[in-house]
Amino acid sequence: MSSKLTDAMLTTGFAAGAGRPMLDPSYGGMNGWSPEYGQWVNNQAHVSRPVHFVLLDAPEMFDLFTDATKWRQALKATMELHSYTIDGLDMELKVDVDSHALGGSGELQHEVTNVSRGVSTPKHQYVEKYGRPIQRMHEFWIRYGLMDPETKFALMGGLESARVKDLTANWYAATGIYIQPCPLHKHVDRAWLRSNMFPGGAGVATAKRDLKSGQEITYLDIEYHGFMTVGDGVNALAQQILDTAFANRKNADPNMRKAHVPYGTESEAINPNLSGEGWLNYASQLGSVSSQNVTTAAGSTTGNPVATSGG
Repeated sequence: MSSKLTDAMLTTGFAAGAGRPMLDPSYGGMNGWSPEYGQWVNNQAHVSRPVHFVLLDAPEMFDLFTDATKWRQALKATMELHSYTIDGLDMELKVDVDSHALGGSGELQHEVTNVSRGVSTPKHQYVEKYGRPIQRMHEFWIRYGLMDPETKFALMGGLESARVKDLTANWYAATGIYIQPCPLHKHVDRAWLRSNMFPGGAGVATAKRDLKSGQEITYLDIEYHGFMTVGDGVNALAQQILDTAFANRKNADPNMRKAHVPYGTESEAINPNLSGEGWLNYASQLGSVSSQNVTTAAGSTTGNPVATSGG
């Protein structure tokens, strides 16, 4: 047993306000003249955990579309539950320096000229689903909110709605937060808040014929433009979301869930909606979700998927 179990964690100094358990590096150094095996707990390495994305606000443009709730639900579920990989997140601090001669020996004295933070370019990879719903949704997002390739205007301007008077970013941009939790999924390790978020494309849209080869699954790589904010304040927001999502952790063990197929006279059927609420609600079927942008879908869409009745 480690001699440092009782004081392995750092709670003062730079650990204050971190909001997560943190080992005290004053102990556990194993790379000196000889290892100190009794402090092995403090030598435990950080292992990066998968990032979660949570959509906080969908483009206001969706309110103008037929069945606006379904548009919001689909975007939230797509970005939160269908993202196969997420990468491009960065918050590394970088120090730029300049130098001048220190005597005649060739030694240089360095002076700080700038400090910057790594720029994030988040990219989500999706396994496209049958019928290409993910790509079609993003194509509408681009053509109606950003620009149509033929007209060079945002087609939102042609919708029959008195609300469309400008094209400020709130119409076409989303807001979301990337959360990297601790190993217990209780504390936020790091978080990035993405604002002014919109797609840089709708993913590859090509086709070919090759009877000598097998067919291929379609993957969509979509980068989302915008800007990031990071820091303890963003981490605090992420912690609130994490606490809400997993307030009821008793349902978090997949091994203890009921079988997903009803049997015999069992009346409990599978909810085909996914509850549409993405990662937060998926967790409790694990927790609760803000109803600001996500509600139960009602009605169906026919004809033009973005047609409106005015208003």
